[in-house]
Amino acid sequence: MHGGWGVEALTGVSRPHGDIDLLVPVAERPKATEIFAGNIIKKSKHKIKVRYKDVKVEVSFFERRPDGSLTIDMPFYMIFVPKGYNDEQIGKLGGVEVATASRFILYGEVMLKGQKTTVTQASNVEDASPVATLLNDEEKQWAKKYFPENITLWKALLHRFGLG
Repeated sequence: MHGGWGVEALTGVSRPHGDIDLLVPVAERPKATEIFAGNIIKKSKHKIKVRYKDVKVEVSFFERRPDGSLTIDMPFYMIFVPKGYNDEQIGKLGGVEVATASRFILYGEVMLKGQKTTVTQASNVEDASPVATLLNDEEKQWAKKYFPENITLWKALLHRFGLG
């Protein structure tokens, strides 16, 4: 789980949510497509959008590279997380333990100022304060290297090839 629910699970800070965001290995895309068959409203390279019983679900895909790093392709940016910073974490929602994306992935997702919709940016503003508590000052400095505020497609390519 990532996005707003992931932030809430790790921080306990709640806000209204418009969807459920899941993060799945790209190798599991066929299985995810099969599970949600009949409920898929849109497919793209990086995600499947589903409406299941009036709940919007977005299944995003990540690739774990041979060196242990992880990349998440998005339409206008890429999240790159080196080995050791991308392990899933366990949070709690309603007292139930749930697997979430790593705090670094959540930080990158919220702090990236790429080309997002106004609605997404508004929810990111709400999530910025709670997600900032997940990293100490040293980790935030590290994260700025991988999650620059104004990432461009060019910067994303440089990161993908380890040059940025």
